[in-house]
Amino acid sequence: LMAAYFERLIEKTMEGMSIDGLEYLNPDHCYLFISNHRDIVLDSACLNYFLRQSGHETARVAVGDNLFSSPYAADLMRINKSFIVKRAGETARERYRHMLKTSEFVWRSISNGHSVWIAQKEGRTKDGYDRTDPAVLKMLALAHKDRGGLSALTQNVSIVPVSVSYEVDPCAVKKAHELSMIQQKGRYEKRSEEDLESMLLGLVGYKGRVHLSLSAPLTKQTSDLNEICDEIDKRIVSNLRDYPTHSESAQRLSLTDQSFFGLASPNNERPGRALETMLQDLESCPLQEKSFYLLQYANLLKNKRDLL
Repeated sequence: LMAAYFERLIEKTMEGMSIDGLEYLNPDHCYLFISNHRDIVLDSACLNYFLRQSGHETARVAVGDNLFSSPYAADLMRINKSFIVKRAGETARERYRHMLKTSEFVWRSISNGHSVWIAQKEGRTKDGYDRTDPAVLKMLALAHKDRGGLSALTQNVSIVPVSVSYEVDPCAVKKAHELSMIQQKGRYEKRSEEDLESMLLGLVGYKGRVHLSLSAPLTKQTSDLNEICDEIDKRIVSNLRDYPTHSESAQRLSLTDQSFFGLASPNNERPGRALETMLQDLESCPLQEKSFYLLQYANLLKNKRDLL
């Protein structure tokens, strides 16, 4: 049912969706997919669509409890095999119990033959600079604490880094506003329905080309948290696909910020709908938010240079 709707979504909102790396997966095995996170629903939905198309079981999806404040959003997420990751808690002990419960559920899922998708950090990356939060791996290792923690996690779980690249982010204007407010006021207060609005905009908004890339499962068994994070980051960032929207943004930022100088590559493609859409969205941004908008695209290139 969802695949049929999703195919219409691809046709109406994308210039094409592609994937590489499926050859690394064994249909008889299950995996822990750790992905960069740009869109509330689509990152995991795109992966599950391709998994289904290639004969694999779809993955269970970890989502934050903030997305379940709306009954409609909750229903939509559960249809996509989502489970709740509770983040809030009045005490440190309560927050620890929530993390332990999530970790045990992930391990139980994988032990029972169900793959799991989880983002590399809490919340979407707003500035386009993807990095793994060590707290995510610490949480995942809690279920293995009596058997060696992180070393047991890397020994018993096949971790597959996933890179998701969008030519156009329909939520980029909203993200730029949020980043601008944080700079001005030190924090950003979301409206009650804002996550639902972003979810729907991400689904129905134009995205240009979308590409997913799966890395081979991690094979190194280690208890070094930074080493695991670094390896996941290198895999994710190296497989991100850059488009003319990223080069155009880096070129524009380089005029006022030397850190982006030389990042833009020559674009031999004729300006298409994706680049035109990105520039139209840029024009709609208030002046003080334009740089935050461009960062979301240009930082993909800067991230590659900094890390690789």
